[in-house]
Amino acid sequence: MAGLQEPRRVTELSNELTRDIDTADPLGIVRRLCGSDAQLFAGWGGHPGVNDPVILDRLWKLSLKTAALLKENQDQKKNNRIVFSGCGTSGRIAWLCSWTYNRILQKFGHTPCFHYLIAGGDRSLIISNELPEDDPPKGAEDLKKVAEGADHVMFVGITCGLSAPYVAGQIDHSMHQPNMTSVLMGFNPVSLSRNAPIEKWDKTCRQVFLELETLSCTSDSAFIINPIVGPEPITGSSRMKGGSTTAVLLGTVFLTSLQTLLGQPILPSMTLPAREPEETEVVFDHSLSPSLSPMVSLLDCYSQTYQTVYRHSGGVASLLKLAASCICQPSGRLIYLGADTLGALGLVDASEMVPTYGVGLEEFRGFVAGGWEGCGNTEGDLSGYGKTFRVSLSQFESDVLPSLTDQDCVLCLHGSSQRTGPPHLHTIVNKVLASPAKCGLLVMAENGMSCNHLLDKRYETAVLIRLPYYHAFGKECVFAGFALKLVLNAISTGANILKGRVYGNEMINLRLSNDKLFERAIAIIEKWSGANEEDAKFALLRAIYKQDDAANVTLSHPACPLLISEYYLSSLFLSSLSLSSSSNIVQYHPTSQRHPLRTWLFHWLCYWQEVGVQSVIAAERKLLQSAKGLRDVISTEIAPTHGH
Repeated sequence: MAGLQEPRRVTELSNELTRDIDTADPLGIVRRLCGSDAQLFAGWGGHPGVNDPVILDRLWKLSLKTAALLKENQDQKKNNRIVFSGCGTSGRIAWLCSWTYNRILQKFGHTPCFHYLIAGGDRSLIISNELPEDDPPKGAEDLKKVAEGADHVMFVGITCGLSAPYVAGQIDHSMHQPNMTSVLMGFNPVSLSRNAPIEKWDKTCRQVFLELETLSCTSDSAFIINPIVGPEPITGSSRMKGGSTTAVLLGTVFLTSLQTLLGQPILPSMTLPAREPEETEVVFDHSLSPSLSPMVSLLDCYSQTYQTVYRHSGGVASLLKLAASCICQPSGRLIYLGADTLGALGLVDASEMVPTYGVGLEEFRGFVAGGWEGCGNTEGDLSGYGKTFRVSLSQFESDVLPSLTDQDCVLCLHGSSQRTGPPHLHTIVNKVLASPAKCGLLVMAENGMSCNHLLDKRYETAVLIRLPYYHAFGKECVFAGFALKLVLNAISTGANILKGRVYGNEMINLRLSNDKLFERAIAIIEKWSGANEEDAKFALLRAIYKQDDAANVTLSHPACPLLISEYYLSSLFLSSLSLSSSSNIVQYHPTSQRHPLRTWLFHWLCYWQEVGVQSVIAAERKLLQSAKGLRDVISTEIAPTHGH
């Protein structure tokens, strides 16, 4: 695995602001997430952020290019298409944004022209399938299909870590087509994009992206949008800051383009005329910067939305605490109910829990009024694929409502501009309030809109967040959607932290289902054990194959989805016992009872060290009392019978 030797990407680093997030209370978790999300707008480590003149110039040029393509569709009846593509969260954001922008076009009498692709197809909107992410030819094939018959295609490939082979295959195809514009969006320097060999392909992500970077210097058909927004609050979990930044950047470019096409301001307070730069103002490109005002104003709207959300940190923490009180139960569930874009965001947040935290398919669920009908997904109704894909309120009523218990939390997502919401949503909510489940309410409120009709004393927790901006073009709840994403990320992440699925700020229950996650698992073992890369890899492989003898372990990663459960985590501790020569050994948190480490210690010490249960109990008690390093306690309290 030559690629494992490359420098760590920014998106795979540990965020120093959240390294103790696993020991924080609900409010402390939200405050740490606030600090991490601030880097979205402020930038990180001296790198260009979203407000950097270089990035703004690229965004503006891309917006102009998009507006020209949209104008050709209107005036010349051309068939130009804009295609967003990504894997996992990036693909889900691509879906939501294409759906939103098409609805804006339709409401103003224009033909929809936005499309999306997600690795694994529409089923990946609900259940992640990471294997297609490693398939560049499949990515190129999917792009060819959606581009067939188009006059021109603007392709926007989204890969937060600049690490997705699926997107690399599409970029490699698009940048060599005369009728395509290639846009790469991610949050690492191109020089740190993934360089590992890709099975059945003769290139790496870095080779493709560097070629695009070179092309972007001389061509108006190649763009790289890569502001550096810092490490994720939970290491490598790009569903969070990466997904939020993607939504902000796509909105900034394409809402500005729609403003140019429609001749209407995105917000009533946002004027169309360009301003002239003041004499002392430093501008990146004098021919473009006077026109940047609407785009900068739009970024300011997103920034103010972020600030407004975290001014309600106490309310967000109360919803987090409510959700965690159920998720921490043996059969607890968190269920989102909503309508339109807000309901779809609940669907997306729930879908990301399985690959990120290794949860069961039923532990986090999202349901949206109308189900797949009207969601703008390519393949239409997916309900036939199984229970997990049944996402309408009617299906919630038949599949889930009868089984609700006091271990379940139902969170109702509402926008104040929806008045009472769809009638069926109101009916379902009343039935939920009459059930044993714990019920919470989250309202994204439009300024000046009364929300009294939404409040009900039967809610255990109700949080109202009044936003300075809500709609785009008076039609789509773009800013309310961004605010809701931040809140839902905080709730679901915090609940999993309190459940014990995060150690430090590492997600320790993730599923090994593709090359990237296999590499991430090795990095986690290296970090916590002090072992070198090769020893960490063998420790992980021995744990996966349940083999102590390296001769019985294949040298490559397994080509099937695997769950890093107690075997993976135990291999981490095994590495700290047998492979590390450093003194930086994993430390117990004596004040925290969240991490089920004693289960893993029991299993692995009894199995590998051949010691009795009573010896393990005694060692654990010493460990909790003294907060000694794991190696120190084992070496002084247990006499191992063989040197693993």
